[in-house]
Amino acid sequence: VTTDLLVAYPDETIADALQRLSRRDVGRLPVVARENPKQLLGTIRRSDLLKAYNIALTNRVVPE
Repeated sequence: VTTDLLVAYPDETIADALQRLSRRDVGRLPVVARENPKQLLGTIRRSDLLKAYNIALTNRVVPE
């Protein structure tokens, strides 16, 4: 049993959540409200974060 539960917050960056996942080599994180960490808002998977990251890179405008 661990008391140091890994969570994600809805207002944090993809990079922050990915770093947290990688640190403990887990595949998903519960998303909780920052003002009330006992309020579960959902879950996010590593594959969701990687997909969002890839979309952001693809849509990034490259200056000419």
